[in-house]
Amino acid sequence: MMMSPDMYIELIKDKKYAELLPIRDGLIQALREFEEETYDPAQATMHPTPDVKYQVRLQYLSKLCELICDKFNEEFEQW
Repeated sequence: MMMSPDMYIELIKDKKYAELLPIRDGLIQALREFEEETYDPAQATMHPTPDVKYQVRLQYLSKLCELICDKFNEEFEQW
């Protein structure tokens, strides 16, 4: 069972900026792989809504990018 994006962020919120970047990159790669495997232009107009798992990963990415931005700002202020 997949956890909610908020719970996912709660688990990784204490990581540093540099530790979050590989997580982001892995998530982006998983999204790209899904798109490459499933995208069929002929079917795109018939089934425009992505898979639920894909949508959840996009939500993870959205929340993760917010967290990365916050961490970057925190670390930048310390310089």
